[in-house]
Amino acid sequence: MLAKINVDGTDYQRASNSIYNVVKGITFNLQNANTTTTITVNVTEDKQSIMEGLDNFINVYNDLNTFYNKQTAMKSDFSGPEEEALLTDVKYVTQFMKELQKNMCAPSSGSTGSSLNSLMSIGLQLNLTSYSTDGKIGKADGSLRLDPKGGEERWTKALNGQIDELVSLFGNTVKNTNADFAIIDSPFVLDADFVGQDMTITIANDSNGVLTATALVNGFTYVGNVSVAGGRPTVEFKGVHNCLDKFKFQYNKPLANNTSVSTTYNITPGIMAKVNGAITHAVDPNMNPDKKLLPPFNIDGPLLQAIEKIKQKNQDETEKIKKMEQTINKQMASFEASFSRVSMAQEKYNTVKMLLDGFPAANKR
Repeated sequence: MLAKINVDGTDYQRASNSIYNVVKGITFNLQNANTTTTITVNVTEDKQSIMEGLDNFINVYNDLNTFYNKQTAMKSDFSGPEEEALLTDVKYVTQFMKELQKNMCAPSSGSTGSSLNSLMSIGLQLNLTSYSTDGKIGKADGSLRLDPKGGEERWTKALNGQIDELVSLFGNTVKNTNADFAIIDSPFVLDADFVGQDMTITIANDSNGVLTATALVNGFTYVGNVSVAGGRPTVEFKGVHNCLDKFKFQYNKPLANNTSVSTTYNITPGIMAKVNGAITHAVDPNMNPDKKLLPPFNIDGPLLQAIEKIKQKNQDETEKIKKMEQTINKQMASFEASFSRVSMAQEKYNTVKMLLDGFPAANKR
């Protein structure tokens, strides 16, 4: 039996119960067969959630930016960092924020050919230079907001008339050479060696019906695990790579013995995917410090690690100061005791001297 679906007047037929390549971003899973019943589904964009997501991102970024500004603040006379500014001399932190802001402003390769190719194109403004609004001068503090000059109009236009381009800007552009394959699970953050790289997935069935799978990524081959549900092979790569093990692939047809199938995926992140990846790698304490960030964030060591090093350094310095204070107090106590003994000896000397000086006077009398 064939699954049949009609989208905006166009009929489609599929041999699988899972229909994922008709409506972009949506998979229909057919649970049972009933040729006498037609089910109508209306698909609409949840624009309210998109707006809330954008507001949340702006708030999260601005919180991070405020923290950065406070931790790298210099005194007004530039004589040194403010008292609570602990990260002024940590090069990784400064480089991370500059690269993050640069990436936010740069056009996204994930939306090539689209008029929405950066955060600025949807009406956002990153305050990297001083600006004037309502007669007031705004500080170049790196904060993010809707551009007061036409930003709201650009955002409304994108939300109401350019949803596909907006999705491409905020998400990942995925190319697949075999429509019978599908990615049914994928990681939120891509590693640098997966971004824009061809990822070839191969499933083979030998003469005994034993299924095997491999992934070829950036010159490295990984061996996967294959399970079968409803006659369709599903491939996972658990424990072989921190990024690859979060993918799950499915081939939507049975695979005969002595045959193999393959597909090549290429995933290019939009600007938001890059930014989210960079922030996640930087602030997630569970990230491996040796992992590389998304280009151009190829800096070893997450942001929290840098902060923890500063905290530890301050703690070590505090311990040293305490030990120095203890040593000084001991020395001062020793000096005071010595001074007291000297003072007492001086008093005795003076007393004895007065007595000795009194003897000649007494003899004269």
